[in-house]
Amino acid sequence: MMALALGVIAGTVPWLWTIKGSEPVVRSPRPRRSLSAAVPLLFAALGWPVIAVACGVAIVAVPPLRRRAIAVHRRRMQVAAVPDTLEVLAIGVSVGMTLELLVDFATRCAPSATRPWFRHAQRSLAVGHGRRTVLAALADEGGPEMASVAEVLISSDRDGAPVALVLDRLAVEANRLNRLAAEERARRIPVLMLAPLSLCSLPAVMIGTLFPFVLLSFGQTSF
Repeated sequence: MMALALGVIAGTVPWLWTIKGSEPVVRSPRPRRSLSAAVPLLFAALGWPVIAVACGVAIVAVPPLRRRAIAVHRRRMQVAAVPDTLEVLAIGVSVGMTLELLVDFATRCAPSATRPWFRHAQRSLAVGHGRRTVLAALADEGGPEMASVAEVLISSDRDGAPVALVLDRLAVEANRLNRLAAEERARRIPVLMLAPLSLCSLPAVMIGTLFPFVLLSFGQTSF
């Protein structure tokens, strides 16, 4: 009965709990969620409460971790695409495009990772928002990588100063920062691999070195 109770708890929690911030919310049942919830119940029915609880915890914890990993990957792709985006903007500015044409050009020609920024700006301009408001929103959405770009475009819209060379310099600087970040991630790889390699190799070393001596000692004591 205890195993069945733990299995029921582990199976029903994924129905009622979705981590969104830290607040529980009730979600409508879905076939995939139903199949996932049946796994802990199956292990509970087989008399394995620990495995049932572990499956329930995994069902609850894995989706938010996956969403976070996807968000981190998307942000990394956006940061990596900033130099190419700046080059696209520099091309548009160099041929004399207005802000509306520049945003439309970036929507069609910028890397796919950063196009949503310009699509939002395009929609804002279409509904009549001011240019500075749109550029400020672009800086907020693009993060610190686009904040300086927005400032340059705002000053260009206000003063009419040429900014193509400034955008080229910003693209070079963004490339340099991306290269430094890639080198930093490469330097972290040996540290991240240390624990898995130790866990995989240490048991084999212990078995290969100690097991023969254990067998030898048992063989000697048997006589």
